[in-house]
This record gives sequence, C-alpha cells and structure tokens, in this order.
Amino acid sequence: METGCNLQYVQNTLFYFMQLDKFMSMVNKNLVDSNMFIRCLLLTLERIEREDVHNLEFALTKSRLLMHIHDRKTRVGFLKKLINIIHVEILTQENVSCLNTTIILLMFAQRSGELSVYLKLLREEEQNNCRPGFILHNFRQLLFFWQDHYLHKDKDCTALEKSSNISFSVWKEMVSGLTSNDTTSPNTLAYYLKQDNLLDDDVAME
Repeated sequence: METGCNLQYVQNTLFYFMQLDKFMSMVNKNLVDSNMFIRCLLLTLERIEREDVHNLEFALTKSRLLMHIHDRKTRVGFLKKLINIIHVEILTQENVSCLNTTIILLMFAQRSGELSVYLKLLREEEQNNCRPGFILHNFRQLLFFWQDHYLHKDKDCTALEKSSNISFSVWKEMVSGLTSNDTTSPNTLAYYLKQDNLLDDDVAME
C-alpha cells in the first residue's frame, strides 16, 4: 500500500511539473498578453518578502511558480524578451505594460542590491550576440518615452500606482536613475553604453 501511494504521488507530481512547464512555455511565447501575470507574480513575491516573511520559506519551497519567478536567470530572461518585443516606434497602450513590467523587475533588483548585476548580464547578452546596444540602447530610448508619457499624464500615473501599490515617485526615481548620463555608476544604462561607444549616439536621439 505504501509503495502504491508513493507511486501515485510521484505520478501526480510529474504530471504537475509537466503541466506547469507547458504553461510557462505559453507565457514566454505570449509575453505581450501574459506580462501582467508575470508582474502579478513579482508583486506577490515582493509583498511576501516585505510583509509576510514567516511564509517566505514556504512560498519558495512549495510554490513552483514563485520559485521560478524568484530565480535571477528567469528574471533576466524575461527582461531580455520584454525589452526586445517593444520599440518606441511601435509602442501602444497594450504593449506599454511590458515596459512597466521591465521597470518593476529592475526596481526589485535594485532593492536586493543586484541592479548592476542585471544590467551587466544584459550587456553580456549583447556581447554574446555580437550586437552591442541592441538591448540597452533600445531600453534607454523606451525609458525616455516613458518619462515623456507618464510625467505629463496624471491619470496614467495614478493608475500605475494603484495597479502596483508602488508610489509614482518611486517609479519616477527608478527611471531617472536608469536614464542618468552618469557613466561612473554601474546602476545606469549610460555606464554600459559608454563602454561600447554608443552613449553619444544615444544622447543625440533624446
């Protein structure tokens, strides 16, 4: 009887993992539609880390979804994909939410002291593909658009605050830091663009 129960448990677990892998594959293939789900997972985990630390161990050992989104490799993977599916020329009300999700990903990386690690990994992806700037340069231009859009629309700012439970001043400070022209701080995009001689072109486009 014990063997039978264990076998059933293993079968159920394997089925659960297979279904979850299939589900996450769908999420990755449809990021414009699923990015709000990703953002919800990020916000849920962040809230547990800040306000419900007693259940953090349970969340990171029993919830495979939260374990998955907690992994740095997963987050950087989402960052690369989200940044590359949007460009200033094709931004719409629908896909601008992808940009907001990337900002939240980096916002939480900053809170854990890993912002420079994430940005460095994005640059390494550019180097590995022999395409310097195709992620970071595009991202910086998107953030300039974000500033132009949100800093002049109070209703959108309020909606962003309510949907994330993050003060707009925090959003504004995060974007301002990322787009800063300070080339001495590894927490700015300019720091990495300067290394590839792309900062002058980037500034010229502002």
